[in-house]
Amino acid sequence: MLPLVDPHNPTGGVLGREELRALARLALRHDLLVVADEVHAGLVHDPYRHIPFASLADEVADRTVTLTSATKAFNVPGVRCAVAHVGAAAVREAPTRPTHPHGEPNTFGVAVTLAARRHGEDWPARRRQVLARNAALVRDGLPAGMGYRMPQAAFLAWLDCRAPGLEPDPYTFFQGEARVLLNDGRAFGPGGAGFVRLDFATSRDILEDIPRRIRESLT
Repeated sequence: MLPLVDPHNPTGGVLGREELRALARLALRHDLLVVADEVHAGLVHDPYRHIPFASLADEVADRTVTLTSATKAFNVPGVRCAVAHVGAAAVREAPTRPTHPHGEPNTFGVAVTLAARRHGEDWPARRRQVLARNAALVRDGLPAGMGYRMPQAAFLAWLDCRAPGLEPDPYTFFQGEARVLLNDGRAFGPGGAGFVRLDFATSRDILEDIPRRIRESLT
């Protein structure tokens, strides 16, 4: 199986067509099932564009399961409703009895998802404008030496804290010294040591306060 997260969490990167084609060739060569998590597809910032993996070719779609939801683009995570497009016939036909560890799909979640898709077309565009502003607030407020690449999608800042000498655990440092609760980069894999994730889908006041606290904790 080849798991694919595009747009990416936690970095906010968006794969281009040639990168996706390279992954498709890999999947075809090794006869892999591709599980494509595209939940942030509705929050891609200009000038970048999201390309659904299953759209590359019929032989790619036939081995892809695409997972998405209205919860990110329309900011309704509490409805707990996701959508799967199952292009892989073997997965569609597999006899399974789901245990539903998080509960059955609920009527309210289905209604909200349908309403968002049918009547909320302009909402993600308005939200992207706010998120682009917020991403710039984070960039402008962080201390010199902290690595931050403006995300191409979503609302997550992936902060490189190795240059300030906080490797491997800036998460604990900022929680104790700055009183700021971020996400520990190590939760995303071994390569996350020295990184933290900041969710910037919040108010301007908070986004001015967080970088200030980070700056002051380092001085």
